[in-house]
Amino acid sequence: MIVQVLRFAWRAQRGRSGRVWLVVACLCLGVLARVIVGSAVHDVSSAVERESRTLVGADLIFSADTLLDDEKRSELDALLPVGSQHATYRSTLTMASRSDQQGARLSILKGVSAEWPLRGSVTIDGGDGPVELSAGQLPDHLPSGSIWVQQDLLVQLNLTLGEKLRLGQREFLIASVLVEEPGGGSLMMSAAPSIIMSDQDLSTTGLDGFASRVNYFDQYILPIQEDPQVYAAQIRERWNLSSPRMGGFSRQMRAPSEIRLRTAEESLASVDRFLNRFGDFLRFLSLLALLLGSIGVAHLVRGFVINTLGDHALLAVLGARPWRIVAIMVVQLLMLGLAGGLMGALFGSVLYVTAAAIFSGLVDLDLGGLPHGGSILWGVFLGVTAALVAGISPVLALRRIRPLAILRGELTGLPKDRFLSNSVLFAGGGLAVVVAAVETRSWVLGPSLIGGLVGVGLVIAMFARFILPICAKIQIRTPGIRHGLSNLGREGFRPTAAVVALGISACILSVMAVYRSSLDGALDTSMASRAPALFAIQIPNAEVEQLGAAAREAGASSVQSAPMVMARIRDVNGIAIDPDSYGTGREAERQQWALSREQRLSWREQLGPDEEIIAGRWMDPESKNEVSLSDNFAESAGLKLGDVITLDIQGVPISVTVTSIRRVDWLGFQLNFFMLVSPETLKMAPRQWVSTIAVINDDSAQSAAQRMAIQARLANDFPMVTTIDVAQQIDKAQGVIGRMAIAVVALSIIAFFAGLAVLVGICAASAHERRQDAALLRVCGARNGDLRWAVVSEFTVIGLCSASAGVALSLVASWFLFSYMLDFPVVFPFMNLSVLTISMVAVVVLTGLLATRATRHQPPLTVLREAG
Repeated sequence: MIVQVLRFAWRAQRGRSGRVWLVVACLCLGVLARVIVGSAVHDVSSAVERESRTLVGADLIFSADTLLDDEKRSELDALLPVGSQHATYRSTLTMASRSDQQGARLSILKGVSAEWPLRGSVTIDGGDGPVELSAGQLPDHLPSGSIWVQQDLLVQLNLTLGEKLRLGQREFLIASVLVEEPGGGSLMMSAAPSIIMSDQDLSTTGLDGFASRVNYFDQYILPIQEDPQVYAAQIRERWNLSSPRMGGFSRQMRAPSEIRLRTAEESLASVDRFLNRFGDFLRFLSLLALLLGSIGVAHLVRGFVINTLGDHALLAVLGARPWRIVAIMVVQLLMLGLAGGLMGALFGSVLYVTAAAIFSGLVDLDLGGLPHGGSILWGVFLGVTAALVAGISPVLALRRIRPLAILRGELTGLPKDRFLSNSVLFAGGGLAVVVAAVETRSWVLGPSLIGGLVGVGLVIAMFARFILPICAKIQIRTPGIRHGLSNLGREGFRPTAAVVALGISACILSVMAVYRSSLDGALDTSMASRAPALFAIQIPNAEVEQLGAAAREAGASSVQSAPMVMARIRDVNGIAIDPDSYGTGREAERQQWALSREQRLSWREQLGPDEEIIAGRWMDPESKNEVSLSDNFAESAGLKLGDVITLDIQGVPISVTVTSIRRVDWLGFQLNFFMLVSPETLKMAPRQWVSTIAVINDDSAQSAAQRMAIQARLANDFPMVTTIDVAQQIDKAQGVIGRMAIAVVALSIIAFFAGLAVLVGICAASAHERRQDAALLRVCGARNGDLRWAVVSEFTVIGLCSASAGVALSLVASWFLFSYMLDFPVVFPFMNLSVLTISMVAVVVLTGLLATRATRHQPPLTVLREAG
């Protein structure tokens, strides 16, 4: 029985290769995108995990305000396996300036011991080509008084090898360019270029004195067969150390305990988390391509079932039961879904291997460059599922066909069953929501995105149902154009479905264009008019006024300062913070980050220019124990008005009540904080200060020179203070955004091609009617040009409706998302959107001409005889 069904299913597809390939193509696009995205994210994450011990340069990293004492080291020697090795280094953020005080830049200064690096190698270039150095070779290449400097810093300060660089109270000879170092791979977000010197030389700079922010690191490597996580768990339990918290990029934050322990894998966990979050969005875009492809499959299958009604009726007359006819078609759907999934997996794998080979040099990782098996299986499963869900409705309708009525020509379509159609639609929508939640790892974001797509689709559908009948009634003297417009009113041609699919694609592409232009515009505006030139951090309480005066003397137009106190949240409403209790998923990660991070508290008498109260009231300056939260922080942490937060400030608990929620314009780059407390609350707390330094100069070159001069002055007078060039950081952000946008645009284009596949599927489904129309028009005297004009006019209207509706909705969606939710000004790139609209119309018309070419070139008598 099963063998017969399979044989009939296979034979039924013979002679219909064109339609089969269209179904496969519709599914192939979505599966292809999913395989590429899944393989890329998995490959990079696996490489990070695989090479973490080499990238970080150690297996266990202890960091504290001092090096481990002899007692702790003795315990480690007894606990760790034989063959373990140990090294130390110190690190701090500081200002490096030219010896002539004509410029200064932020840098990461490391003072290393002779045993460093434990694993991996350091690559330097002293002018004679790159040289790799391993443990024990540093003293011969890094004599006292010399340093290694990354090329970026030399370029910024216009220095070369052999010149001197001032660090703190001393000047050092630039002996070599630092090409690569363990722990400084390209995947790690670095705040500044690195400088390496001997640990003994660091002590002579004066940068490790009182109130310095020097971090001390003890590194251990284990025999390669040992698992560092096992030993880290034992040490944490024995020393009562906290598990690593989720902080900023590469977890650059202080843990609540005196000693912080991280493994190599934990050090790069935030890199992996960042990749996965970006991958979540890319996976959703690939799912969008598959959903659009499913619409094309639905039309193709419906057209196929209608065109083969005679075959099914004949089988029924010969004794085949309805369930067997349905089973044959279900098997065909599964075969087509499997073919589409396998084809997409094959092409996706080939494209990924090719891309990995070409772009592998962009990341400092040994990528496997091979497709991920799990992504392939998941993509094939999605392809089969999409084919089954998209085509099951017309297939199940076959169980109610009347064979004799079909054979006599009394019935030419499928029986209508609204309950069945609605049930399949509801089940398919539910499945899409579940898959979206899985892809985005969020039961909030995934369903919300699906809901947004459904809303966009409904609006476009209503627009199409209103405008297409109007266009169909337009009377034009040219016969071809008049006939093409009249096709817009024929339900069998399903123009509304084509407009919806293409309109969603246009909306996605347009939103990406608006997002990029808005973000670039916001950053440019911030630099031009709102953002300060420099940030100064780690300012001692006694030096804040002197620093402001020195900055003004060096050319600053204004200096704004704010106090800052470091703290951690101990509990909320009496419930202790337990980072391990939040579960998994995007929302849980955000809450864990917000509540477990090191908090930077400040206070002010009144709201800043970039803030506004959106809930509650502004705190009374004379009151105690009040706190105002930024809206995005409150949302991430799950905090609301009236919540009581207990803060741990260097071991002293202080309880504060949330009395207001603020909306903050972070792109203003002013002194803003997640948490502002009432001034009296932290009156006695130890504090440091941060300042923003503004420069008034419209010329970019002169502005850069002024920033360099101010940094040089502050580096010379206040060596413990760190300054950050805001313009430089914005340039880095724009570069990262640009690289990420390439992947997003590529997947959006794939989604657009999936929309075109829907158009082709609709044309294939209506091919029988189009052939008859063309034959009748030819008999009545129509020429080839008239038939082409009919297609051009029909698909021009479809392209214009879909592109204009998609672009118009993208303007509304962009305004809501960016202006209301993300709170930065929207910049609409009308020129780019106009080009996008025209391009879409041209592509749609061209696709329509190609998809209907066969229906226009068949002999009219042959078509009419078949119809008769």
